[in-house]
Amino acid sequence: MSLTDIHALVQLLDDPDEHVFDAVQQAITERGEGVLHVLEDHFLLGDPNSLSAHRIGELITKIQYQSTYTTLKEWRSSEQDLLEGILIVNKYFQRHVAPEETTYLLSRIRQDVWLELNDRLTALENVNVLNHILFRLYGFSGVSSEQANAPHSVHDVLTTKTGTPLSLGTLYLLIARSLELPIYGVNVPGHFLLCYAERMPEWLVPEGELPEDEILFYINPFAGGSILDREEVEKFVVSQHLPLDPRFFEPCSTSDVITRTINALSHHFIALNDSDRVRELQVLMALLLEH
Repeated sequence: MSLTDIHALVQLLDDPDEHVFDAVQQAITERGEGVLHVLEDHFLLGDPNSLSAHRIGELITKIQYQSTYTTLKEWRSSEQDLLEGILIVNKYFQRHVAPEETTYLLSRIRQDVWLELNDRLTALENVNVLNHILFRLYGFSGVSSEQANAPHSVHDVLTTKTGTPLSLGTLYLLIARSLELPIYGVNVPGHFLLCYAERMPEWLVPEGELPEDEILFYINPFAGGSILDREEVEKFVVSQHLPLDPRFFEPCSTSDVITRTINALSHHFIALNDSDRVRELQVLMALLLEH
């Protein structure tokens, strides 16, 4: 289908006949993301109160969602790179933000951290470097997740220098992963922490067992990268009137981080009374939770 054909189809969106609209809608959505720029041009240049504008808006949202669902399904079956997963989710509700812009901003921070690291540093010294660059040099800080305009995407965090426990923790995790530091997310209810986990020396492992990752300490990016021990995390969990479930203290998977990100977005759109977005996000979460 040529560009001229697509423009001609868009012109038919103001036809009040629902049968015509259904046929046109199907023909356009089959083209996928490739037609979004055409639809957006018509949306911006047309009468915002027209039937055509309303339908174009719905088509844009539908195509974006279908693209996100397909891409996330492919990601789920892949090696599940954290940055790729984050960019897929961010694109769903911030299509105007180019992924290259986010990766560029991340790369600048990574470079600054990399210049300060070396193989002789201890785990704690590595984290101190990360904390210095992120919270002192760049000035990142936490904001209440209750705020309606709280920064939920990594791009928001990078541009506002503020974040919720989850979004700020995800930024920290992305930088650590890009530098191959053994830092992982920890799915603590009501908060999001990180942990520094190194491979246990084989001579410490009982005979016949495989070496496991040993958690050296926990990190709270929302509090400037403060270091916590197991007992302090347990006290927090108890303060939330929750059981001391082992899962609250162990490294979580990359898929868990993306699922929690989608869940946070769902709550954000609940606050905005956007039921359509909430339904779509619930389906995306269900997709990731499938076995």
